[in-house]
Amino acid sequence: MLVYSGRVEGISTNTLNTAKTTTESYGLATDYFEGENIVDF
Repeated sequence: MLVYSGRVEGISTNTLNTAKTTTESYGLATDYFEGENIVDF
């Protein structure tokens, strides 16, 4: 499973960065959960 740990970390980092960028774009302050919902939709 150690083989996948780096990949999972990369996916998690990309997801958080995308959510952060989205919340900033829509003026949602630091509501990353809402930003991720927008990205997923």
